[in-house]
Amino acid sequence: MSPEPRRHPQAVSRAPVRSLRQRASRWLAPLAVGIVGALSFAASLPDSRFVFDDHVLVEANMDLRRSDVWWAAFARDYYTTSAQVGRSGYYRPVAVLTHAVDVRVWGKKIWGHRFTNLVLHAAASAALVPALVALGAPGGVAVLAGLLFAVHPAHAESVAFISGRVDVLAGLGVFVALAFAGAASSGAVIGVAVAALFAFLSKEIAVVLPLLVFLVWRAGRQDESLLEKRPPSGRALVLAVGLAGAVALLMRWAALATFLPFTASAPRPAGAALLPLQSFAFALASLYVPVKRLLMEPQADQLALARLAAGIVVAAILWWTAWRVDRETRPFLRRCAWAGAIALIPVLNLLPQETRLSERFLYVSSGFWLAPVAVLVRAGWRRGGAWRPASAGACALAAVLLLGISAWRARAWRDDVVLWRIAVREEPDRVAFWDRLGLALTERRDFGPAESALRRAVGLDPRYFNAQVNLGVLLHMTHRPREAIEAYRVALGIDPKHVNTHLNIGLAMLDIGQMAEAYQEFATAAALKPDNPDALRLAGGAAVQIGRLADGRRYLEAARRILPEHPAIQQAFRVLEEAEGRQAETRPAP
Repeated sequence: MSPEPRRHPQAVSRAPVRSLRQRASRWLAPLAVGIVGALSFAASLPDSRFVFDDHVLVEANMDLRRSDVWWAAFARDYYTTSAQVGRSGYYRPVAVLTHAVDVRVWGKKIWGHRFTNLVLHAAASAALVPALVALGAPGGVAVLAGLLFAVHPAHAESVAFISGRVDVLAGLGVFVALAFAGAASSGAVIGVAVAALFAFLSKEIAVVLPLLVFLVWRAGRQDESLLEKRPPSGRALVLAVGLAGAVALLMRWAALATFLPFTASAPRPAGAALLPLQSFAFALASLYVPVKRLLMEPQADQLALARLAAGIVVAAILWWTAWRVDRETRPFLRRCAWAGAIALIPVLNLLPQETRLSERFLYVSSGFWLAPVAVLVRAGWRRGGAWRPASAGACALAAVLLLGISAWRARAWRDDVVLWRIAVREEPDRVAFWDRLGLALTERRDFGPAESALRRAVGLDPRYFNAQVNLGVLLHMTHRPREAIEAYRVALGIDPKHVNTHLNIGLAMLDIGQMAEAYQEFATAAALKPDNPDALRLAGGAAVQIGRLADGRRYLEAARRILPEHPAIQQAFRVLEEAEGRQAETRPAP
């Protein structure tokens, strides 16, 4: 028997070192991608203000401060609050819970709410790297695609806009689920189930996750390098995603009694047959031809045809070139093409949508459709010679250009007035944009320009509810209560059940001494929304003033049950008790 060959001591000692380096790079590369993602939109932090839907969903949403929010979030519509009756059919309890946490952690520090968005985007960007590896991406391609995703300006609205985090949350859940679906960990199946449930409860776009998991499973069966990792079996993945989906659907049905947003059953608008194609072209233009514009929820008939055509052409060139120059990544590119298309299905306007076009809808699909750029950079680097500095330079230049646009958009999203002035400049005939500008200027007490903007909105569309309400608010703030009541009445003719409008009419009536009429408005608001503490407090206070003490006590006790420590409610109780005391003194003895 021949003696066993002797091993060099260094050969033995290098193996653990090499393994340690591999494990470190496996974690450090996604971490670096995440940090870049957070820094890309950090311009949204300084001088932050609440903007757009933040005012309703966060700033004025007293429900976030209630002790029962942790389970109440799972039992109501996303857009329903104690101050807002309207229902949308959207079920996003995870987003509500993150806002509730923010309220407790950051309080009135608005930059803190935005910082949470940056952290979530960093986590999603980092999770995309192993998700792409699970689809068959070489490590370098996955990291480069993750970096492009992290800095892309199409994500500005999702990241810089506090209420836009629903897309980031859904994307985070989707990418983590895909990463677990291709992992060799013993807890991978549980990870898939938990991440899938997280995504389903974040935003409806996650409904495509089962198809994306199927692509990962197919990649594991077709790619020998992935198969060697021993990822979860197809049966286990079906069980994990199916169970998460069933739980999410049951929770949604229990809370809303519907599986679809209410707009999905609305009549199809004129020209709707072209909307899917326009949505697809808009996605390509946004991802492959980004421009220094806000492009907030553009109207389909206002899209620039030249930019749409450029997006299609650039996309075709990138995909075709990547396919030709790197045969090794062809299976991965094929899966990414399918994954991006699948992720777009819920937002292609196949059913009526409240918002037809928005770049925040592209958050998940962009993680896959940016892959050919990463493949091209890697292919150029591997060729060596002059190709290396050329590919590295092109990649750096693209990153700088993308970062410039991302930072510009992030700065726009930190301030309402800046945001809506850009918006009305880009689309001067959008009534919603003029209304929002007027509201933002009203909040800054810049009443002259605010009234001009709101009058412009009402002139464009007299039946636009928000513009009429906001005009009433401005007129009331500028000591014109009778004119304010007229504007509010027009708004109620459009939406008779709007709680805040009834409250506003009541407050304006108080200013002109119509106490009994004000009480009727407050009582109507309390009947429409019995858990609205403001409606209950105002109805109770007005009832006391007109001598209806029993009604006043009933309303105020209901308000105190909701907000037991609220100073205004406590003050109203003191007035009530004084009135009851005077009444008892004047009551004749038996």
